[in-house]
Order: sequence, then structure tokens, then C-alpha cells
Amino acid sequence: LNKNCTISGNNHVAVSNTLEIVGSNEDMNNLITIAAATSKRHFYLNNANAKLILRYLKLVGGDVSSYSWPDYYGGSIYIYTNGGELNLYSSIVFNNKAGNGGGIFAWGASSTNKNAIMNIYNSIIQNNEATNSGGGIRMSAAVGAIYNTTIDNNCLLYTSPSPRD
Repeated sequence: LNKNCTISGNNHVAVSNTLEIVGSNEDMNNLITIAAATSKRHFYLNNANAKLILRYLKLVGGDVSSYSWPDYYGGSIYIYTNGGELNLYSSIVFNNKAGNGGGIFAWGASSTNKNAIMNIYNSIIQNNEATNSGGGIRMSAAVGAIYNTTIDNNCLLYTSPSPRD
């Protein structure tokens, strides 16, 4: 059984309906590892019907930090303003990079239309990095629930503007 795979090609996986991926449920030290394509994130949701269900996976190596707005959000998973739902179970989001939301960014349409939904259960969000905000997770006009999850050692590299002379 191969426990490692890479998303190949020149882009992320765009989720438009329901996508469920179930890895190995042995324990958190033996998860199936999915590496993102070079300089890409793992998953992108931008559709009210999009539903991403991930179980027993380790998502590593997503990097959109060199992109410009709005593509530099969500190093591993990005839910954009047309909406979508993430359900992450017993998984690890590790070593991903973005301008905002180094691991995950959920950005809903507005404060009255919070159509970006994020639910995280029994997982680890660790060692992700953002240059502006949300080293591990960032949410804006979104709905989220996080249960029994460790959010640890995520880094924000923000540097404030230098004072004027």
C-alpha cells in the first residue's frame, strides 16, 4: 500500500459537487499523505453545491504565497465567495503556505450570506505559514466549527510598514 501521493498537473483540485476522500484510519502517525502540485494548493471550492469531505489524510506542501490577490489565499484549502463546505475528520494540514490562511481560508460572500462553511473534527493544523494573516486558519464571513483539534506552531510572517522619516 502506497501511503504517499501527489496531486499532479498544473492546478489544484476544483470541487464543484461532493468529493469524499478516505485515507487510512490506522492512527494519526500513519495517514495517507497528499502533496500539492508544485506552487499550488490542494483543494478549491467556489460553488454553493461544493462539499469536500476528507478523512484520515495528511495534506502537505500547498504553496500559493507567491500569487497575487485573491489567489494567494488558502495554502491547502480555499473556500471562495460562491461558497462550499469543508468537513475535515482526523486529518493533518501541515506545512502549507499562503498570503492569508496558510492552511485553510474560508471566505463567504458577505456578513449576511455566510456560505463558506468549515467543520474540523479531531485534526491537527500545524506548521502552516501566512505572510499577512491567519497562519493556520483564516475565516471571513464564514461559518465554522472546530472540535477536539490542535492548532499548533503556525506562523504569521507579517511585517508592519516601517515608520515614516
